[in-house]
Amino acid sequence: MIILSKEQILKLHAGLICATGGSVGIRDEGMLDLALNNPFQSFGGKELYPSIQAKAVCFAMLLWSIWKKMKLWNAQFVIRKKTAKPDA
Repeated sequence: MIILSKEQILKLHAGLICATGGSVGIRDEGMLDLALNNPFQSFGGKELYPSIQAKAVCFAMLLWSIWKKMKLWNAQFVIRKKTAKPDA
């Protein structure tokens, strides 16, 4: 199994930003670390996600929860921006 390092992931991200546009930087480095390490958790010397398929599902579910959190955060930001009273 090929495991990409954090540096490799950041280089891929930078390449995607250059190719498609978007925001540069990391909003939450702790969340990135969680996403990269979560599929490789173990307990009592046994992997919680032993197969590549289980690791993929774990990673996908974590990405989904991050996306949902970001979608909610962005929606709240837009609502606050639209309902904010202009400075007098």
